[in-house]
Amino acid sequence: MRGCETLAEKIEMQEKSAQRMLDKIISLSDEFMELCDNSYMPQAMKEDMNELIKQRVDAIV
Repeated sequence: MRGCETLAEKIEMQEKSAQRMLDKIISLSDEFMELCDNSYMPQAMKEDMNELIKQRVDAIV
């Protein structure tokens, strides 16, 4: 989470606003993955995309 806090500081975003934004992204991760699963991408690409989403959310948390 430290990297996100540093980014928020650099762009002069209020801490509370940054936290709300990150919480929203985390809460929507399942929806992102569901959208990916329901897309027309090839199965291998869906799996890669879902893994990327998981990695990015884990990096935030």
